[in-house]
Amino acid sequence: MLEDQPSPYTATLGTLKFSEVPLAEARPPDGSQTRSNTAQPFRMEINRIVAHYIAPGSPRELNLSYKDRVAVLYALHRTTHPSAFHPIKTVLDLTLRNQSHPNFVRWSICNGNKPWTIFLRTFAVCNIVVGFIIAVLLTLSRASRWFRILAALEWWFGITNLIAAYQGLCVLLLRRHTREVRPWEMDESGRDYALDDEEAELRHSKILYEETKSRWPVKMELFGPANTSENDTWMDRYSMKSIFRKTFEKEVPTQERGLHVMQNKIVRQAEAWAFIITVPLTILFTALPKGNLY
Repeated sequence: MLEDQPSPYTATLGTLKFSEVPLAEARPPDGSQTRSNTAQPFRMEINRIVAHYIAPGSPRELNLSYKDRVAVLYALHRTTHPSAFHPIKTVLDLTLRNQSHPNFVRWSICNGNKPWTIFLRTFAVCNIVVGFIIAVLLTLSRASRWFRILAALEWWFGITNLIAAYQGLCVLLLRRHTREVRPWEMDESGRDYALDDEEAELRHSKILYEETKSRWPVKMELFGPANTSENDTWMDRYSMKSIFRKTFEKEVPTQERGLHVMQNKIVRQAEAWAFIITVPLTILFTALPKGNLY
């Protein structure tokens, strides 16, 4: 009997029990009678969804409040009608719109990995420091005060890159229309996974998803273990790389026009703020009298 087969994903809530296989009839805590679970349509599919995403301790447990989780589980125990998922739909819709999608956009804007971003921030700070050194040395010398304007170039360039880098954006990579390869985009043989643009092109080709899914990480599957990277092989390979290789990763072209528009907007804002900060500094150092020390 299917009811006696063990399941790797089984969870309970009070007297209710959900698993991937059809279950025997259970009595809710209020003592009311319910239609037999095995007689309800799509009961096996509902149990599988509950065991993977809704039940406490499930491998891909959704971030739901206790009240919503209990309400949905009791509703799904009584019926398999799609309306039982309404509380989850509302919560997930708000989460996707207000949290997941904005976070994904911010992540997509980053065209460099973390080591490269740290290197870029350090480089930008060094440019700003060099600008101050130039301004101070020229101020203390007998040279014309107009030479101090040269420090503005270092300040503007450094501040622009610093502001952009704090959002994970490299101006140089943006101008070259490239981004660094992500650590998880390399398979065990060192070859790249299919890029996002290539995956999108599969819709217009004769290649079936079932024939290509082995090229993608297991995270693409609807059911399975938790979406964590703890046991992924790429983590071990990436940790063995040197700092130099992590910083200067392979670059791949980017073709998403909407992403380019957002990145260009960030760069323009960074340039504007750099100009606003650089102009007062330049005026201040230019107005100072000569030191005539050398």
